[in-house]
Formats: sequence, structure tokens, C-alpha cells
Amino acid sequence: MKEEVVRQLDAGMEHQLARVRAEQDRGLPRIGWKVALNVPAVQKHLGLDGWVLGALPAATALVEPVFAVPADGQIHLEAEIAIRLGTSLPSRVTAEEAAEAIEGYAPAIELVDYALPKDRGLAQISSHGFFHAASYVGGAYGGFHPIGPDFPVVFRNGEPVAPAVPELALNDPAPIALGAATLLERYDERLDGGDWILCGSLVQPVEAAPGDLFVVDFGPMGQIELRIEGEGE
Repeated sequence: MKEEVVRQLDAGMEHQLARVRAEQDRGLPRIGWKVALNVPAVQKHLGLDGWVLGALPAATALVEPVFAVPADGQIHLEAEIAIRLGTSLPSRVTAEEAAEAIEGYAPAIELVDYALPKDRGLAQISSHGFFHAASYVGGAYGGFHPIGPDFPVVFRNGEPVAPAVPELALNDPAPIALGAATLLERYDERLDGGDWILCGSLVQPVEAAPGDLFVVDFGPMGQIELRIEGEGE
């Protein structure tokens, strides 16, 4: 990557990680990380040479499959596979060691908010966690099952609105753990046992509004639901 791109990314990550570390200092649990900007065209536009990582703040982790849209939010839903680590994973490991550190997998949803500012480019985008609004991990938890080219499919209020995107298919999530471990070394972080990693969207983001009920069908990995409410409901 060009030096200016690296500088912007690092500046935003410093700001982002400072917030998450402050959460942990207050006693909030550590959640994990998300793969961000995994669409090749977006990477090219921003001058990146691959996907990047954002932290998952404890305050945005949904315990129940319900999300309240802020008054000025522009919320979109993404369907993802989540990795759960059973042991810590330092940066300098083999692919086999990274795979062995994985405890299990689960279907997941990330909500992103495109109302968050982006005018100042990559530094601003990375500072707020690459538009991260919330995350929900649900469904069956266990081994990874290849879901093929036909899944996941996102249904909104009973209607299919987003099919799987072949370009974003994830046939083996294990290398994500290895890549994440390497990226985190740059920011004096590492993967810990108990961390979740959201592996990046497998569909084009779907607009979400109060009153919407989403069902995401991950084929052999099951289905998860999420309901959208208005703020204050």
C-alpha cells in the first residue's frame, strides 16, 4: 500500500482501538474483531491491498436479535460467518496452528450505519470501525459446513432481497484467523481465546428500516433472524 494510505489507516485504527480499550478498562467484556472492506472493488478504490480489521465493541454486541435504529441512522444488514477462538493466537503461527485455535463457527449478522461520516477518507472510516453499528452471532454453533454458491440468502419480511455473491464466497474461513493474527501485530494486539471474528459480508448490504424482520438462510449452517425497531420502541 502507498505510504499515505497506511498513515490514514493507522491513524484511524489508533482512534478506534482507544475506544475499545477504554471499554475494557471499564470492565466491559472483549468481543473480538470484524473483517472489513472485503469487496475487491472497494479495496482498490481506497488504495488497499486486501481486507482490514475492525474491533467489535462490547456496547454494540446484540444479546437478543433486535436492533433499534437511531433517528439519523442509515442501517444496512450484512450476512457473515463468525469464527470463535478457543485459544489465544499470536501473530507468528502456521496455517495449521491457526486452524487448531478455532473452537467453532456460527452464522452471524453485522449491521453497518452509512450515516457515519466518511468525507475525510480512510482515516475517518477506520476510526469509527468501518461503519460498524452492531453484531449478532446466533444459530447453530459447531463445525464449518461449506455453504456453496447458493447461500446465504437474506429475506426481508418474507421476500428474498439479497442472494449470495460468488465474488465474496468463503469456502474456508480458517485462513481468516491467520490473516487477522498477522494484521493485529501492527497495532500491539493479538487474538485471544474467546474472541469472535466476523469474516466479512457474503452478500451486498441490505437496507434495514424499523418494522423489518430479517431471516438469513445459511443453508447447512442454519438460519438466524433479526428484527429492526425504531429508537425508543
